Amino acid sequence: RSTTGKPEGPYEYVDRARSQSSVFVDDDGTTYLFYNGNLLPFDPKGDSLSGQPIRLKTTAGTRFTKGDVATNLAKIHGKYIVFGTGWCGGNYGENYRVDGTYDWVYWQSDALEGPYEMPRQAYAMPHCGHSCQIQQGPDGRWFGLFFGNESTGPWNCYPGVLVFDVRLDADDTVRIEIKDELP
Repeated sequence: RSTTGKPEGPYEYVDRARSQSSVFVDDDGTTYLFYNGNLLPFDPKGDSLSGQPIRLKTTAGTRFTKGDVATNLAKIHGKYIVFGTGWCGGNYGENYRVDGTYDWVYWQSDALEGPYEMPRQAYAMPHCGHSCQIQQGPDGRWFGLFFGNESTGPWNCYPGVLVFDVRLDADDTVRIEIKDELP
């Protein structure tokens, strides 16, 4: 971060924030930088980062696994949802990224700091991993912005927008599924 608040710096090391990061504002107005499964409170004016990063955990007590990159955090139907991308299927090793699919997946929790659990069938967008965003439109429909990033998907290396069904099931699980309609 800039020690003077000016673009020309000088800059000081803060933490290893990844390029795949986003901003999350909780219900109480606290603003966080969210990056790779970490939360770092900050002043939304951009004046300062405060405190130590909070490392979110899964119900297994581990980091988000399978090489997933946790890129976004949202609160949907009262649940905290971590969205990430990861190589699924295939075999770990030399051909893992060739044999597997790069999917957009999610975990949910009742508490901001977790633990987060991956619901059964939590693949919101198969084949469409990488830097995905989800947003509810003014008409109440949910839209996902993503970047296709693997050879078995419907397209490769192009951005796209899809419409989603986002609901809270009777088992208290958020379900996010692609709808068969145009944005």
